[in-house]
Amino acid sequence: MKKRTLAALLAIVLFAAGSAFADSPFRHTQAAWRKSPADIVVPSASFSVELEDFTGNFTAEFLRISQGQRTLPVPESWEHSRYTYLADSGNTVFLACTDAGIWKLDGQSAERLSAAAYAGRSVREIREESDSLLWIDQTALSPDGKYAVYRSNRTDPLTDGHSVWALDTRSGEELLVLAQGSTARRVLGFLSRTDVLLETGSGTETRGGGERRYVLLNILTGETRELELSDSGTILHAAGVNGYAAVLSQESPGEREELLLVHLGVDGSALCLSKFAGYFPNGARFSPSGDTLAAPVAPGEGEAADDVLLIDISTASARRLEPRLPGEEAEAITDFVWAGESALLLRTHTDSPRIRTLEYPGDTSPDVTWLYDFAESGRRER
Repeated sequence: MKKRTLAALLAIVLFAAGSAFADSPFRHTQAAWRKSPADIVVPSASFSVELEDFTGNFTAEFLRISQGQRTLPVPESWEHSRYTYLADSGNTVFLACTDAGIWKLDGQSAERLSAAAYAGRSVREIREESDSLLWIDQTALSPDGKYAVYRSNRTDPLTDGHSVWALDTRSGEELLVLAQGSTARRVLGFLSRTDVLLETGSGTETRGGGERRYVLLNILTGETRELELSDSGTILHAAGVNGYAAVLSQESPGEREELLLVHLGVDGSALCLSKFAGYFPNGARFSPSGDTLAAPVAPGEGEAADDVLLIDISTASARRLEPRLPGEEAEAITDFVWAGESALLLRTHTDSPRIRTLEYPGDTSPDVTWLYDFAESGRRER
């Protein structure tokens, strides 16, 4: 395995200091945002699908969101759900993942992609052998939506090792990429269309437990490269597209997290372009083109995000958008997904949870935004 040292490749620019985003220059950064206003995103209908986890079958409710000719199925409730919702960077592939399977959503129904049996035996039959069966665990979706990667011990649920599988979302074909015993503790996310970042090592799977290593796995060739990120602490999340990656790390519990903007070379090198300090409980996601990175920001550790940090990849500059109108109190952001190049669908939680669209036009002040509140079915401008 080739070792790559992230920090030694480039001096890191640290924008934030002191308390999280206190007197932050993010509020004053005027980057050249090359975006045009998005089509208005409106809810067109709702639909329900039948899913399954290890506690049984259940019904999941979704909203069908229309944006021009495009349809985006999004969960009607993103809190306390029994499945994980994933969307690719271009919003063409939408998945609902449970511990028992992976389903593809098309705006009106759900198609099961993952197999319900292994070596001629069903999920239920294998589960009876052990209470620690991980059939589908820690699913990540590639930026182009072609592959979903997850961890599993289905080949032998009685051992401690965990294999890594790749699922072709077009054909439903599943491929064993790393065999049992790989000690893959966490699937952190894709850093390119075919490379996924894994945390491996011995010891417990809790943050900071046991020896920890980071491996970049190519899901098509099975090749692995070990990354030595000695100064990055524990990596919490990773996302990538078009050769760029967002890596969220934390030196130790209680300290502020750091969102690293990284460029990945064709030779496997990792070049850190910028570092942003704060608390990012929802991770980060690239826009469909890969030009912009969005990351909801929380005021402190253990708190919900209430602002959104937008990073322009070409300039490595950032600004914050507050998804509320003047005079409104901050709302907790529970999840988010891109809806085109210049609109974000934000799931916020108040007394009446609602989905809100935040649109930002190009080449204007960060304070100029448009909000569409699905709960109130009206568009408001500030």
